[in-house]
Amino acid sequence: MPAAPDTVPDDEGRFEHQIGYYASLFSFLTYSFGWTRPDKGLLWWYTHGLPVEDDRLLLIRDTWERDGTLLGFLAWLSSMPADLLSSNTLAPWARRLDGSPLRLESEWVRRLDAAGKHEPWTGGSDPFHLGTGYHIAAPSLSDRPGARTQLPGVSNLDLKSRSGTYVNETINGWYANLVLAGEQLPKIPGERSWRIDVYVKPIGFVGTYRRSRSTGLWFAGQHRFHAVGN
Repeated sequence: MPAAPDTVPDDEGRFEHQIGYYASLFSFLTYSFGWTRPDKGLLWWYTHGLPVEDDRLLLIRDTWERDGTLLGFLAWLSSMPADLLSSNTLAPWARRLDGSPLRLESEWVRRLDAAGKHEPWTGGSDPFHLGTGYHIAAPSLSDRPGARTQLPGVSNLDLKSRSGTYVNETINGWYANLVLAGEQLPKIPGERSWRIDVYVKPIGFVGTYRRSRSTGLWFAGQHRFHAVGN
């Protein structure tokens, strides 16, 4: 896992390391949990006592929370216009976007104000160019260089288990291409969803995804963890 930025010397590329450290977290919250509002999702997690019954939440706790950087990241998220957080990522496929400011009790206003005063979240309105999804947008943009022009469909379809496999050749466009492939899936009678194992070749297995009937977005894990960040 990435090391905390303050452990990296300036002469070894701390700035680039900081971008990667926070962009990997932002991307994880966006494309695994399917959150258009990672600020809402993280605030829910904190106010519910940091539950870790989902292994992804355990990973976040043992990496960014343990490093002492997650509250600062949440403070930055809460300072950004909500409509920017998903503008280049999940917005094209969301049934609705919540553009309301994050609702904070006075205790949380104080906590985030204190956390937001620490580096690296000072020095400009968007120091790492994350505010419009700049460094995490590649999975959503299927027309970026390197994206496939002939998209693969979902393979190994099994209607009984409602399962299948999707493989994308590149990181570029993998989420957008999953959406397109999902549109070609046969309809399942009743209130059932396909569960698609997604592989991105440069990464490997990224999760078992299904499409939310309430948000319209593809996500991994339990729906209740998807819902809190939308």
